[in-house]
Amino acid sequence: MKPEEFCSYELGMRLKERGFNEECDYYYTDTKLLNRATNRNDILSGKLCSAPIRQKARRWIRSEFGININVVMRILDFNESLDKMPVYRVYYILPTVDWKNCEVYDDRDFETYEVAEYKAMMFCLDNLI
Repeated sequence: MKPEEFCSYELGMRLKERGFNEECDYYYTDTKLLNRATNRNDILSGKLCSAPIRQKARRWIRSEFGININVVMRILDFNESLDKMPVYRVYYILPTVDWKNCEVYDDRDFETYEVAEYKAMMFCLDNLI
């Protein structure tokens, strides 16, 4: 797997603080390096934490807290240039909110899908859980 497929160390620690304890094939050392070994957060102490792939973290947030994070490419306005790089916007759907009335996480646009996804997960872990 490529390093960019994993949650960052900061996100991994935040997930650990919120109770993420799924089995993972990798973990972060206290120097923030990825190591391969099957693990769970309940056996990792201190500054060690599991390094789940991003999809697994999103699925855990959805299954544990009912928050569905959606990252979508923003549709360009008619006045915008078609050669502009695609930008992404994040939406989250709370369990009591109908999907047609989803909330915009942030009015800013993000340059990459990965940055938008990371920011959304951190926002959910810090503010909604």
